[in-house]
Amino acid sequence: MQRVAQELGFTKMAVYRYVPGRPELVALMTDRALGLPPKPSKSKNWRKRIEAWAQAVFDIFTAHPWGLEATTGQRVMGPNEMAWAEAGLEPLAETGLNGPDRLDVLAVMLGHLRSSAQMVAGIGPSLGLETQMNLLTTRTLNGREAEFPQFSAAIAEASALKAENNGLSFGINCILDGVEWQMAKRR
Repeated sequence: MQRVAQELGFTKMAVYRYVPGRPELVALMTDRALGLPPKPSKSKNWRKRIEAWAQAVFDIFTAHPWGLEATTGQRVMGPNEMAWAEAGLEPLAETGLNGPDRLDVLAVMLGHLRSSAQMVAGIGPSLGLETQMNLLTTRTLNGREAEFPQFSAAIAEASALKAENNGLSFGINCILDGVEWQMAKRR
């Protein structure tokens, strides 16, 4: 709080008039950094709209990796974060799933997006998930391919196919295929 006060040119006590403590300050910073979600896709297809939303969430997490930690745990969600949740739930309203199931889909999707963003956070968003995995494992696997044949083969094949960020879209598609399965089951 002292450092924030100095940066703003105020005393620490002046800052406390507006923000009671560090958790509230982090919440305000997080909500400000998240901003409002982009305008919804104009697609009539619920799946295309949630895919666009998921990519936007991934992009915001990779742009602000500190937000991964700041948006976990018990806390109050700010209006911008609530707007992101609303934007994710909006396409799911057309699925026929009930409220608890739509919230579960959102939670599973956010879990996938968060873990994917965490994987690229260490190296940076300019490198895809497959490139990062290759970079992290090449030294360990070099000369030990026989010891780790499946891992070595998968990395070699991903490199040969120049597969990039398939982990992100693969996970999103698996989740949405599951939603479609649930929709069909309810019919």
